[in-house]
Amino acid sequence: MYMARQYSLKTFIRRAPNELLCRYLDQHGVGNDVPWSQLKESGVEPVYRAIEEADERIRRQIDRDFREILGMADEAA
Repeated sequence: MYMARQYSLKTFIRRAPNELLCRYLDQHGVGNDVPWSQLKESGVEPVYRAIEEADERIRRQIDRDFREILGMADEAA
């Protein structure tokens, strides 16, 4: 039996390509001060902080979207 992965914001950020994270967060006005061009693909902390510092409504939307993406990835696996 297949078991879905447990969602963790930091793990999601670590696994998602920075380019896609940057484009997605930019649509929500988040992450403008993240040094994207200097950030390693596993550079979680600046992105995590930017999300955590966002307005609560935006944080909830980001969390829902990321959970949905993870769910779709689990279904495809």
